[in-house]
Amino acid sequence: MVKPASKKPTAKSTARRPTHGGSAKRQPFPEAVQPVRHIELPSTSHGRVQHAIERASLQEIEDAVAKRNAERQQREERDKEHHAQKLRKAEEIRQREINRGGDHSADEMLDGDVATNPIADDAIDEQDRLEDREDGDMGMASSDEIEGELDEHKESGDEHLRSMISSWKLSDALNVSSSLNFLSIHPDELNLRAWQKIHDVRQLKLIMARDSHVRGELKTRNKSLVDMYGFESSQKDSIIAPNHRLAEQLLEDYNYLYRYRGARKGFLQHKIIQKIVNRMWFKSPNDDGVRYAEYFETPSLRALAIIFTAVESSIEEWKTGMWRSITFSSENYEERYNEILKMLYDFEKEGGGELLSSVFHARVDVRKEGRRGSLPADAVAAAIQDFKEHGGLYEGTSEEEEANDFA
Repeated sequence: MVKPASKKPTAKSTARRPTHGGSAKRQPFPEAVQPVRHIELPSTSHGRVQHAIERASLQEIEDAVAKRNAERQQREERDKEHHAQKLRKAEEIRQREINRGGDHSADEMLDGDVATNPIADDAIDEQDRLEDREDGDMGMASSDEIEGELDEHKESGDEHLRSMISSWKLSDALNVSSSLNFLSIHPDELNLRAWQKIHDVRQLKLIMARDSHVRGELKTRNKSLVDMYGFESSQKDSIIAPNHRLAEQLLEDYNYLYRYRGARKGFLQHKIIQKIVNRMWFKSPNDDGVRYAEYFETPSLRALAIIFTAVESSIEEWKTGMWRSITFSSENYEERYNEILKMLYDFEKEGGGELLSSVFHARVDVRKEGRRGSLPADAVAAAIQDFKEHGGLYEGTSEEEEANDFA
């Protein structure tokens, strides 16, 4: 029996019929174009080398930073150790000199071996000697120079101190002194321990070494305050001529220091003095005048002399009638600084000490052509008499001062 031939499936019979009324399930991509999840790219020698270079560069940077940090830490540790050694050495010297001094009087200590050689040579190491030499190159008074000045003048008390201070240059006062070293060391303290004649100066130099820009700060802060005298910036002849006359009048016979310039009353009491000192040393709780108040308890003629020199420099910038900058340097103003300092010493010697003390405690609240020398004797007497008759310092505002200015 012959079987019937099977029917070949047709396209219609092979097609998948939809189920549950839905469309047929289709693959999103044909098998030939299925997405590749991961492709292994063959590494090349160029890629390996580049990666190694980048990794090495990063390591070099990290090593350099670590090395720099280590060097900085070592340097800080060395500085701390050196500072500690200096403090220990200073204490040893102090104890040694106290023991050597015994019960000797202050005058004997000033005239004896302790005064002439308060620090033994073996107490200063080679590094200190190099520092002293560097100080000398900068115009700063070395301990040997100061000691020589002290030996030259065999006086005691304040006169002895004056002889030492008056011989210092302006650069000493500006660079060595800085904020605290502007201020006088009390004579009684000097007489108590002769070694302080040098030790105190050296210590102040170390303490205040950070403040080596006092000269520039004085001039900068004084620049705006000098306008209190009435200078005006202008290119008009009607303004330039009065500016010129005002500068000449202020620089004549210390007129710029009087509270009332027209009547020449209130010597050393112009508001600019108080404002400069406040800005320099009492502006904030962190300023030296507040932090080291004990150094500001006694009048400092050196501080006043430096301030007055800076004021004169600022006034001289207006002598042409228009403002012209002048460099406030020891080269330009050393001579004038010494003249002002001598004037203050003479004023104190003639009986003006009480006025100087009052001015300072108020927070004073503290070239060769046409030079102003010492204050005339009659002006000194008049200033002292005015102070006593008035019963102290003048009080008033800047407006009241302007009413008494020159016409």
